[in-house]
Amino acid sequence: PLYAEMKTSPMLKREMRFTLIEDSVVLGGTGEENILVQGVIDCFFENPDGTYTVVDYKTDRISAPQELLERYTLQLRLYAAMVERQLGLPVSEVLLYSFCLGQVVPVGL
Repeated sequence: PLYAEMKTSPMLKREMRFTLIEDSVVLGGTGEENILVQGVIDCFFENPDGTYTVVDYKTDRISAPQELLERYTLQLRLYAAMVERQLGLPVSEVLLYSFCLGQVVPVGL
């Protein structure tokens, strides 16, 4: 189903590099400094309602979706922030796709 959504989307971006300056509180710091965050978003695409979905692919060998959420929730929230702040696009959904489990794991915003 995820692939079908991506395939029919009017706008699909892959492997988008970004740089974001974030208050360190977001990353668990004191808030007394800003932190430079750089990364590559695997994929984001437009939904029929005009919002966007961010997708990150993971190959970790895990036994439960919760393991991915514990490892990658902050990363995916930063990806969503980048899409919203720097591109001005509303993000309604953030997903991890686990190749090991063969399933989509929603990440809360």
